[in-house]
Amino acid sequence: MHCNSPKSAYWRFLGAVAVALLAGCAGQTPAIPPAAGIGTNLSAPDVSAPPKCKTQKNSKDYASSGTQNMKTAGGNLCVPEFGGWGGDLQYPNLNYSQTFTVTLTSSTTAYSGGNWPPAGSSKPIFYIAYAFDGLPGFGGTLPHGTPIEGSHITPNAKYTVEIWEYDYGGLWTEIGTCSATAKKSTKYGGSIAALGAPWINEYYKDKTGVIEIFKGALVSNAC
Repeated sequence: MHCNSPKSAYWRFLGAVAVALLAGCAGQTPAIPPAAGIGTNLSAPDVSAPPKCKTQKNSKDYASSGTQNMKTAGGNLCVPEFGGWGGDLQYPNLNYSQTFTVTLTSSTTAYSGGNWPPAGSSKPIFYIAYAFDGLPGFGGTLPHGTPIEGSHITPNAKYTVEIWEYDYGGLWTEIGTCSATAKKSTKYGGSIAALGAPWINEYYKDKTGVIEIFKGALVSNAC
């Protein structure tokens, strides 16, 4: 009589299990590992964030440029980079050879603790709060310069700029508004020029306010 050892019985058992498993899988399509790159955003635009201002400081809700000098002849103010936005804000010449300083604060939301213009039918996509150290009066010449830029700006799309003044009594006054067609930015997505056009020939009675940017041409006059 030939007796099976426990070891040989064990291997026969494993062989039977393997045969059963193969039979059960007959006719089924084997799983194919996912191709490399699936689950990642391969179509993300190849753009960089605009550079930060030299004295910029950031928080989770906003970025501040620090104090900037304004030239009598007009010029560009550095917009603090925040949420993919940045670049420059053009402003007109100043009347009476005045000189001022200004601080700009960028944000993508009307965050708690800030002062914001009354809500309208459209929601802004970017905010630039400003604070002058005096009461500037702007002239009629807006110099050419670098635009505001960012990955959220679509070339050839229409945008609207609205500038508000805030007085310490809690009232908001619209300084002006205009629309612009965005252009392509070499590095940063899209760009909008002449952002400070609503300041042309305007005089301030208070020191602070907010610039809002909206999608679409909400007004007919161009920046």
